[in-house]
Amino acid sequence: MKANNRAGFTLVELLVATLLLTLVMTAVYTLFSTVIQSWRSVESDDSLHRKARHAQRLLQRDYANLFGGAAHLMEGTGDSLSFYVVSAPMASEGGTTPQLLQIRYRFDNDTGDLLRTEAIVTAPLPSPGQIEAGTNPTPDGLEPHAPQVIAQDLQHFSFAYVWIPQPEGAWWRNRPEPVSSLIAHYHRPTWGLPQAVNVTLEFSPTEGASVAQSTLQLFTRGPSQRRERYQLENILGDAL
Repeated sequence: MKANNRAGFTLVELLVATLLLTLVMTAVYTLFSTVIQSWRSVESDDSLHRKARHAQRLLQRDYANLFGGAAHLMEGTGDSLSFYVVSAPMASEGGTTPQLLQIRYRFDNDTGDLLRTEAIVTAPLPSPGQIEAGTNPTPDGLEPHAPQVIAQDLQHFSFAYVWIPQPEGAWWRNRPEPVSSLIAHYHRPTWGLPQAVNVTLEFSPTEGASVAQSTLQLFTRGPSQRRERYQLENILGDAL
């Protein structure tokens, strides 16, 4: 009587096949996980860069609309800046007609958020004489809108105020000589407008990554009084 032979896999062959399949799947999972992490890192990096560019464009737009008639009301520190513009409000309830607005930027060190607040001016602005007499530089008639977060997850944000001295003995017939600028760390009302405002943003795209820095210089288009270096040093004092 002939034996009934059946083809099949032995236990050893099954174990070897299982081991090989495990190694292949582990390699595929590792590769897939690495690709996903890299994609998320690039996406996060690009998102932060886009937010930084959006904040810079908004700052440029606002500062370009600076209202020269309120130059004596501009006020700022290292992490906040308040000034007046003639522009259409960004808030939908403000309408689309250009109006006199107070714009305030403020960096929240606790949350890493850069906040922008706009308020419609509905009352006469205080004069330079009233400010020098000690009157509060904030007008009574302000209708502020809710603050808007225009950038998040910032490691650092700062304003610095650039003053360019008038060259000593300057005369219109002579070729102007280069002069070094003075950098103030805060700005007070009645000082007038600086020649520029430097903006620095720092952020980390991913946890543990090196900090990326972005800088922007806002040039003052409104009328700004040029003073000699000794005059600026007397005015700015401890701000330098």
